[in-house]
Amino acid sequence: MSITTCIQHLPGMLWRWRTAVVTVALLCLLLQLMVLQTSPDTVRHGRRPAWVDPSPAMGDERSPRAAALRQPGRAALPDPPGPGAAPAAVGPDPAMVPAQRIIHLDLKGAPPTVDYLVSLLPMMRRLGATGLLIEWEDMFPFWGPLRAAAARNHYSRADVRRLLSEARRHDLDVIPLVQTFGHLEPFLKLRQFAHLRELPAQPAALCPSRNESLRLVEQIVDQVMKMHAGAPLLHIGCDEVYHMGLCELCQRRLRDDLYLEHVATVARYVRDRHGAKALIWDDMMRHIPAETLRRSGIGELVEPMVWVYAEDVDRFADPQIYSTFAEVFPRAWAASAYKGAFGETLTVPPLQRHLDNTLNWLRVIRRETPRFRDGFGGLVLTGWQRYDHMAVLCELLPASVPSLALNLATASHGFFNSSLRRVLYDALSCHSQGTFITPSSDQYGFYAFSQCDFPGHMFYEFTGRMPGIEMQARSAIEDVRKKGWLTEYSVARNYTNPFRVDEVLEPLYSADYHLSRAAIDVRDALSGVMDRFTVAEWVEQKLYPWMRRIEALRREGEAVKKRSEWPARPLPMLRALARFGLDVTEDQTKDGTADSPDGTQLNDNGLSDTVRLSKREVGPAIQSNRDENVDNAERPELGDAGEKHEVDGVAVHQSDRSNTADVDGSKRRNEVEANMTKELKEEVVDKQAVLGEDAVQPGELGSAVDRQHDQSPQQASAVLAA
Repeated sequence: MSITTCIQHLPGMLWRWRTAVVTVALLCLLLQLMVLQTSPDTVRHGRRPAWVDPSPAMGDERSPRAAALRQPGRAALPDPPGPGAAPAAVGPDPAMVPAQRIIHLDLKGAPPTVDYLVSLLPMMRRLGATGLLIEWEDMFPFWGPLRAAAARNHYSRADVRRLLSEARRHDLDVIPLVQTFGHLEPFLKLRQFAHLRELPAQPAALCPSRNESLRLVEQIVDQVMKMHAGAPLLHIGCDEVYHMGLCELCQRRLRDDLYLEHVATVARYVRDRHGAKALIWDDMMRHIPAETLRRSGIGELVEPMVWVYAEDVDRFADPQIYSTFAEVFPRAWAASAYKGAFGETLTVPPLQRHLDNTLNWLRVIRRETPRFRDGFGGLVLTGWQRYDHMAVLCELLPASVPSLALNLATASHGFFNSSLRRVLYDALSCHSQGTFITPSSDQYGFYAFSQCDFPGHMFYEFTGRMPGIEMQARSAIEDVRKKGWLTEYSVARNYTNPFRVDEVLEPLYSADYHLSRAAIDVRDALSGVMDRFTVAEWVEQKLYPWMRRIEALRREGEAVKKRSEWPARPLPMLRALARFGLDVTEDQTKDGTADSPDGTQLNDNGLSDTVRLSKREVGPAIQSNRDENVDNAERPELGDAGEKHEVDGVAVHQSDRSNTADVDGSKRRNEVEANMTKELKEEVVDKQAVLGEDAVQPGELGSAVDRQHDQSPQQASAVLAA
């Protein structure tokens, strides 16, 4: 076939093969797009930090660049992520990588096992951590006169030495943290140290004006530094000293002078005795002028660590404070949070909020670094176990490992985007590295990290089931109360259909089973991760309250089913409703007591004596409901000043007064109690004016009113008698 013939038949051939031609053309176009997408000239990757050098590899110990970066106190970072279709980076531009990336371990009152802590160190190192800030608190093995401050489940000295040794082996510097002013509850809560409190009723703050206070601080520092021999830095706390300048010795001096003098004294002792530089939390100095700070001499003794755990860093730490601090301190530090910041009772940290906090801190560090002569020392990622020594548990460490990894990877690279997929998922031992984490939609990471085997992953996965377990328990309890046969009214009046009670209680059995199963799962998931006291405390705080409420409902149901006879309606009315202007008068018998429609006598609560609910029969739960809903007869101030009788072991008061006198007397007593409450409030205001607002605690007024309320019946009776 000649060339001319082929050309003549080419249009027909292309038409017959049009599908194949179109397919080939589309494939060529797709290939071209892929080439363009991976071209560094056409895609804006997140700017990589200066330490990124793909050749030779950063992990190669023989690399001259790796060796150069292994300066004292600074660990080399992990290999950077490989190229790919990465979106624009989220973070400062250009990227900011803090010189130090320190992980805070808060161990107060809930110690992870040493084996578990050691198992986390390789992951931290791989993600770019350079050190640990360890807050031992009552988990430290204090000895001698301080022995009583150590918790009964504290670490042994061998445990401490092992953890410090493993940290050094993974090239992680350790900075110990001890509180030396506020948050000294482990010591000041004890009788032998109670006299050193700033306020007798508050065990948090130390009185800085007593010589014995300084001796206590020196002993704490000496014992901790003996186990951390050679540590170049010691964090001495000094945050949230709310009670200061209030005792007789301190009232004569300005609060700022008291604070700065105490901090300077402690920091000077740390320097002279142990050769270490002191770090402090910054919050108590944010309002102090630069001139006052300079005059105290604190600038050469400590380095401030500015802490903000909310997303909007500048809102809580005004940029002006960096200008002030830069005039006094050559260097500053920053502190974000990976757990323990957004709720005192959370079980798992919200990823997006913590990530925003870290990213905004990177922007602040980049912006403010030029102000300081020596820049920023680094970023500490804090992880709080409790909000203070007396608080309940917040997120446990194993439930927070994904948040720790996410924020540490972000801080170590200076940005966050999907190019961190391999680094993050490899460090967390994830089987699948498909869809990258999207914290805004996958709030706790349960979808992205559901197939990861990091240390403690079983407990993390359990926390993903917690909302469903709580929802089932809550729904079962609400359904029981919504039904018409076991409401609070039904229980209080002991008036219901026994047959229907069994039907109403049925959902509780399933909810109770799942809660019991959950407690066992928690025990198994935390075995070898947290000590047994912490496991028991977590179950008691998170699961047991639901079990207790369900058990109370079941006891109520079993108690009301025992009744076999019921009075005719209408049921007796509550005398307590008279205060709302309701007519609760009943027909009177010859002896002046009210009768129910079936002729039985009524007690002062408006209940028939045929309703015999003793505490022994119905248990605390029903008695609690009677106390709340049947105008508790055991409180004489709500009843009549009449004769006292017993009904099945429950104290009641019978009145021989008319109902009209009862209403008038109730009004008079209410007026007396209102006047006494007003007087108490005025007394509290006077106390605040003299001693300051901190002198009166939030619950003090309520407690005083309750105490006065207990005395009100006698006083009210005296008024009525007059």
